[in-house]
Amino acid sequence: MQTLVIISQTLLYLCFSVLMGSFLIGLVPSTYRPAINSSRRLLIICTAGIPLFAFIPVLEVILYLAPRLGAAESSLSVLTSFTIGKAWGWTLVLAIGLLLAALLVKEHESALFNTTGAILTFLLIVTIAWSSHASSIAPFSGFVGDAIHLLAMSVWTGILVIISWRAANTANWRSFLTWFTPVAALCFIVVTVSGLLLMNVLIDGYVASWTSPYGQGLLFKHLFVILLLFYAGINGFWVKRKLKNDQGFSPIRWARLESVVIFMIFAITAAFSQLSPPSEGEMDDPSKLFMLTYGKEIPLNAAVQLEWSGMGILLLLLAIACGALLATAFSKQAPRLMVLLLSGVLVLCLYLALMTSVVLV
Repeated sequence: MQTLVIISQTLLYLCFSVLMGSFLIGLVPSTYRPAINSSRRLLIICTAGIPLFAFIPVLEVILYLAPRLGAAESSLSVLTSFTIGKAWGWTLVLAIGLLLAALLVKEHESALFNTTGAILTFLLIVTIAWSSHASSIAPFSGFVGDAIHLLAMSVWTGILVIISWRAANTANWRSFLTWFTPVAALCFIVVTVSGLLLMNVLIDGYVASWTSPYGQGLLFKHLFVILLLFYAGINGFWVKRKLKNDQGFSPIRWARLESVVIFMIFAITAAFSQLSPPSEGEMDDPSKLFMLTYGKEIPLNAAVQLEWSGMGILLLLLAIACGALLATAFSKQAPRLMVLLLSGVLVLCLYLALMTSVVLV
């Protein structure tokens, strides 16, 4: 069941991105973006997918209670008494409204339709944040932090995903980058601030959390965000300069590679968000991955610190070298597989650099 939940939450994040990106791109004048192959079917599928994928965690709770209460009573109890069930009810109502708009409105290019769609998508994000782990721990700060975090991520990644996979051509790409680069930078700042707020709610210490499965997942997410920033810098600045000097250059494949990193971040987020944060109590078992890289027993009530070791510095330098190779691979338009392999090595080197510099005292 947990695997199904992880898959559903990954697809849920993707649906939010596609919807938010579609509606926001629809509000941008055609002279400031490439032509987009709009798809009513895609909007309908993503809209229908939100209540479907959001229901999987609700179903998990129902199945947990069913052996004691019965299927009917547990379903009624979860949907009417539990926050996760009540939030899903609002998710369903809002999704039906958005689905009806997608089905009945013919002018999907109109500002009214796209504005309404963006507002309804935001409200759907609010319902998901209402039932989040952070919201259950800190009803106000956790809820606000999660809603802002998911909104900013959906705006940033959504526009990129739509441009990457639905652009009909590369016309006006430089004009698109002119406004999208600062928008992406603003979204990153909001994601960072809201992420820090959520970390303050969910964990007692960032480095200390690395001994737990939740903390390991959080660390991997942040490492892939660093990789995403690298890609964003390439696509935001190098591609813009390349387009100026080479009219035949196509930036789409590089934008699609960035969207692959985004999907990986969604999957990692979905995976570790199903685990209990370490602030909810002492971990009975430390992360197996942490134990594998740390290689020693964890003393009882040990304090976790980060002190750069010789091996950690060496691995960090290797990561920097991988970054330089990755930039070269972009400039030389190397095969995408090579770029992805270098990206994986970069993340691995950064991870091992941190793990070999962890000290327990």
